[in-house]
Amino acid sequence: MQASTLDNLTTEILRALRDAALAQLEGSKAPYRADVALKSYEALDLSDQQERDPLALEAFVAAVIAHGKRPRRAQKSLYRLTQHRMAQGEQDLYDAFAERIEGAEQHGFSLEGIFLQRALADVDHTALWGDTAAAIKSVEDVFGPAFLNSGTLLGAVREGGFIAHDDDVDIAVLMPANTPQEAAAQWIKGYDTLVARGLVAQSGARRNPAVFKLKSTTGVNIDIFPAWLQGEKLYVYPHTSGDLIKANLLPLDACTTTGLPIPRDAEAMLEVNYGKGWRKPDPGFSFPWAAANKKFAAFREALDEMVSA
Repeated sequence: MQASTLDNLTTEILRALRDAALAQLEGSKAPYRADVALKSYEALDLSDQQERDPLALEAFVAAVIAHGKRPRRAQKSLYRLTQHRMAQGEQDLYDAFAERIEGAEQHGFSLEGIFLQRALADVDHTALWGDTAAAIKSVEDVFGPAFLNSGTLLGAVREGGFIAHDDDVDIAVLMPANTPQEAAAQWIKGYDTLVARGLVAQSGARRNPAVFKLKSTTGVNIDIFPAWLQGEKLYVYPHTSGDLIKANLLPLDACTTTGLPIPRDAEAMLEVNYGKGWRKPDPGFSFPWAAANKKFAAFREALDEMVSA
């Protein structure tokens, strides 16, 4: 591990700036002035070498994103942080920080232009596909038909495997619900069933009750997302809100690489999720969580009522 170039007082200030910004990104209601935080950072007048210290990089990234304006300004520092952590064998420290940043979207902060590099490239893909198949069996038993979703579907269709810079596995389940309220009730009931079976990775945490994570032997999170039909219209949280129809999903097809279930018209779903340019890799892509949650407002409101009851 490299020695820090920061003196004790600067270290203390940077740590306070970082922690306060991260708290805001995680939903804290404590008083916070993002503009003051950034001015405090600038007032430190760090040298080029000091600015590359991981604590300084984390403080700047968190403060810029918490400021809520032009978050992409933090991308260069985030890239430097990634390179430093990987060079020092500190992937676990980077992953912990990246997870906290990634969760900011669920609290209304934009990550536009931010790319969080994670290490699926270093995972045993054979083992991870095995974990994925096992997860599909587990959730099918509780909810109904399951299929590859979002980034995992994108990788399977476009690249014939996992996307190297992706950080988790995505699966959706089609529940026998006809309304957002029915979907919410079935989702919570199924969640509790899987918790009781010891399959949920973080059974005590419902930071985002619309998504939960299954355990895996590789340590990679397997995210499960809800889906349902309202008449012929298909809803797959958080990307497809009546944009597709039942025939785009069913009958499920089999991925030519893995044999695992995928939507019948996977390309149509990928276009809804990622736009018409989904065939070309875009490391800077950021999913519009705020807009997506508005589209699923009825479902999210029903979930929140049940979770808080």
